[in-house]
Amino acid sequence: MAVLTVVSCCGPSCAGEITAKEFCEAQVAAVTQCLLNAVATCRDAAADRLLDGLAAEAQLPRTVGKTAARQALPGVDAHTLLAEYQPLTETARSAPPEVKDEIVRALAGAQASVAAAVSKAITTVTEEDARRLLVEFSLVLPFLATADDRWDAKATEALLRSPLRPECLPVAEGFALHCGRPLTAWEFVRPSGHSTGRLGAQVAYVQSAAARMDAARDPRAAVSCRQAGIRIARDAGDQDALRALTVQLADTLADAGHPLDAARHIEGLLAATAQVTDRSALVARHLVFLYRASAYEEALHAAERERGQTASGNDPALLYMLWACHKRLGHGTEAESAAAEFLGRFPRHSLAADMRLANAMNALTVQDYRTADTMLAQIQTSFPESRYAKRANELRERLAAALGAPAGQR
Repeated sequence: MAVLTVVSCCGPSCAGEITAKEFCEAQVAAVTQCLLNAVATCRDAAADRLLDGLAAEAQLPRTVGKTAARQALPGVDAHTLLAEYQPLTETARSAPPEVKDEIVRALAGAQASVAAAVSKAITTVTEEDARRLLVEFSLVLPFLATADDRWDAKATEALLRSPLRPECLPVAEGFALHCGRPLTAWEFVRPSGHSTGRLGAQVAYVQSAAARMDAARDPRAAVSCRQAGIRIARDAGDQDALRALTVQLADTLADAGHPLDAARHIEGLLAATAQVTDRSALVARHLVFLYRASAYEEALHAAERERGQTASGNDPALLYMLWACHKRLGHGTEAESAAAEFLGRFPRHSLAADMRLANAMNALTVQDYRTADTMLAQIQTSFPESRYAKRANELRERLAAALGAPAGQR
């Protein structure tokens, strides 16, 4: 029998050595009780508010004191319960077959118990928020029992027999997406039957779902959608979707604070596809992500390697990143050389404003006010509508006030 050493577990705390079977049985019992309590709270709170509403419509006095407590919706939410009891799933997967069978039976019994409670409660609840909570609570145990990539039409049909109704599926879809289960969400809303082009439809769905998760400011869910889409696109041989989803995944990871992971995904694209029409854009993305990850040495070496390729060696973004990395690494001579080349070849490029402002700040640091003023004036002239122009104007005014001379005469 497998043995676990458990210091603390979700729900009731415990300590010492227990078997995997005992651990999982305790977890199933704990999460089931949490769910039953939450369903009862939803039902009772909805009943309280229904009675209050009826009394108000009939203009009847309340039968209880004004200070009497009314049931509130449960403080616990299904997302939290699912996350807290996720170790149950991992333990069950690694358990011996006989233990796994016991856990499957325990989960099936628990699901039936919760489904019965939800089925009874949902017929009496009319409030949208309370009904949404009931739907979400009914999904916790099924999600713990069945992995996202194993969810299928039969699993959905079982839910529709009890406790859900077809009109509940949009709520179930949204919950699945926010739980990082895009394939489950797809099964909740996909057209019935074995239609042709299913993989293509799945790719389109997860792309749309990822955009919805972006709009909902849920980057983890967006990442899950795009990761699933990448797997589907790869299996379907859809290179265009694979590339688009990989770039979107990298952007999401970078925005969520994981720029190095984002860079690795772009590296994979560059390595897998020798000929791409927008290689320079991918290279620039890769370098920016490395730079944002403070991997300046790696970014510098990657930029130098790329510069040896004729196709993208003269790209302004590449030259700019060479300058930025040299500057960050304290390579003064190399940074000056890269800046001179960039400004000589691309004097009106938008990145030139940033470069000139940096050079102006360097000149101010060494008290070379004339050079600084010249650089700032160039920004005002060449990029009058940019944010850099506003900053240049502020600095020139401060220079004039400090030195007592009009701009351009210092």
